Amino acid sequence: MLVHAGAGGLGSTAIQLAKHLGAYVATTAHTRDIDKVRDLGADEAIDYTTTDFADVLNGYDVVLDSLGPGQPEEVADGPEARRTGH
Repeated sequence: MLVHAGAGGLGSTAIQLAKHLGAYVATTAHTRDIDKVRDLGADEAIDYTTTDFADVLNGYDVVLDSLGPGQPEEVADGPEARRTGH
């Protein structure tokens, strides 16, 4: 499962639930939240401020994108703004 914004309220809950159910979980998060999402159980944490998730992640059966098209401006300008059709 790929969870965008893993440090947010919905994302952090989704990470924990997916791990509880036995899923491999990757997530995107801000630099300051990488340790937090790993502590929540994420197997792979991508810092969206430095890395475009689409360059390193693919093949996920489930993608949770709670940001959607109305993203905050500071995120919309970063690599996470580029969506891959989820």
